[in-house]
Amino acid sequence: MKTAVVLFAAFLLVAAGMLAEGAKQLGYHECHRGAVYSYCASPCPKQLGYHECHRGAVYSYCASPCPRICGQPPVTTCSRRCIEGCTCEQGLILDPLGRRCIHQETCERLINRNATRAPPVSDATNES
Repeated sequence: MKTAVVLFAAFLLVAAGMLAEGAKQLGYHECHRGAVYSYCASPCPKQLGYHECHRGAVYSYCASPCPRICGQPPVTTCSRRCIEGCTCEQGLILDPLGRRCIHQETCERLINRNATRAPPVSDATNES
């Protein structure tokens, strides 16, 4: 039984190697860490540099051109074309400045904190 398991494992390794080689011949290439092949973008180019994204974001060849931003209403109409670049991981949204990805709860705390720090509105009718 052990021999059969070892032979089957060897077969799987050979098959995986043949599959990878066949994919390369068809024009598919391995993507660097943080990138994935996407059907809405071109295959990964042969020579890739490392695309570094901030914490909580991943590089995508097909990211939404209309990301959620803290404190702004969700975009209801957005271009269907995707863009290449960093995008927030699932469950995260951009901070109010659009610089980093944060949790929705963090966004709500930021909004509440800024609302309590807002300067009082002066009443122009009381000014002499």
